[in-house]
Amino acid sequence: MSLRTVWRWLDDGRQGRMEPAERQRFRITDELHGRLAAWCGNAAALHRELVGEYAAAVAEGREVDPVPSLATLHRAIRLDLNAGQRAALVGGERARRRHDVHLRRPRQWRNACWEADHKHVPVEVLLDGELVFPWVTWFIDCATETIPGAAVTPHQPSRDAILASLRIALSRNEDPTGPYGPIGGLPSLVRIDRGADFLSATVADALGHFAVPVQPLPPNRPDLKGSIENLNRCAEKMLFASLPRCTHAPSTRLRPGARGKHALAAEPLPFAEFVRLLLQWVTWWNTEHTELDIRLSVGRTGQCWDNALAESFFATLQNELFGDRPWPSRSIARTAVFEWIEGWYNLHGCTAASATAAPPTTKPPWRPDHHTDGVRQSGASSGFQSEVGRSRSHPQVAVLGDPVLSRAADNAGTAV
Repeated sequence: MSLRTVWRWLDDGRQGRMEPAERQRFRITDELHGRLAAWCGNAAALHRELVGEYAAAVAEGREVDPVPSLATLHRAIRLDLNAGQRAALVGGERARRRHDVHLRRPRQWRNACWEADHKHVPVEVLLDGELVFPWVTWFIDCATETIPGAAVTPHQPSRDAILASLRIALSRNEDPTGPYGPIGGLPSLVRIDRGADFLSATVADALGHFAVPVQPLPPNRPDLKGSIENLNRCAEKMLFASLPRCTHAPSTRLRPGARGKHALAAEPLPFAEFVRLLLQWVTWWNTEHTELDIRLSVGRTGQCWDNALAESFFATLQNELFGDRPWPSRSIARTAVFEWIEGWYNLHGCTAASATAAPPTTKPPWRPDHHTDGVRQSGASSGFQSEVGRSRSHPQVAVLGDPVLSRAADNAGTAV
């Protein structure tokens, strides 16, 4: 560092310039970005167009800024446009999404946008002596990730289920101690797929009376309605998978109960009991459920530094359990992994002081035929089951069907 540089810094401080001076360079403006998109990202074609406009302006005697070189234009595109914007110039919106975070939209306010969908519940429930697969029609607020309204039907849902769920969602309860609390209201936008029932004139008229616009999404694009799809997956993994007679997928070929030797031995839930459990889960989701701070990986494919803990666990599992030995069947390997995690790793291999304490000198050899005393056996349990016991009230859910369902819903504490 020279003495002249120090004097220049002092002079800048006396004049109030505390930040370093920004270098003047050619930048991509919104107008140039739009013209570049019109050329599908062809920078050479845009440069030829700019050179032609400059030559025409000089011929007319007008004073205009000189055109930068093609290399300068390429450098400005690389500096001013991110990878997603550059990919969108050639491949459009779908190419841009490959470079952006998937299923993420800008944060919005409450009731800015709702999403709606039908969910075919993969659980056999008992209704009037018959086994049926119920359906759930619900709305979700994309900003707060809460459920403003839901409707349960024992049959294929139609526009009546949508209207019932929408009526509950629009009937906002201002009482914070009520079933939904301050959830619901009047949305600014409703985002739906291209189902015939959602696009019916009845649903459009009901939303049109409140001046709520409807945005129909392209078919087979679940990535454009990620909030409701995430709700469907969470409900299936947190609630439906823990219920008896869960088939993990509603059967379209066989009627419920006609499964022969593959029929589940568990006693099916009555329809009213299923509705009650669904109400408790919705209350837990709206009042006590909190979203974990989970972010997508920022590393490239093949780089394991941003999830080193998980990679370390898999390395330990590979070295201490699997090794190089063959396994007779997948079920034996699955049982061995469960016993190794629950019986040894969670008790001895990973402790709270493992980050500072020295590693143990000896580790018990673990094989499927080498069992350790005191292996802790625990079945899979849902986190919801430990949470719903603290629920104080049940949200209102519309139950559509015959009068028998109405009486069952009244007994379960639901609103028909």
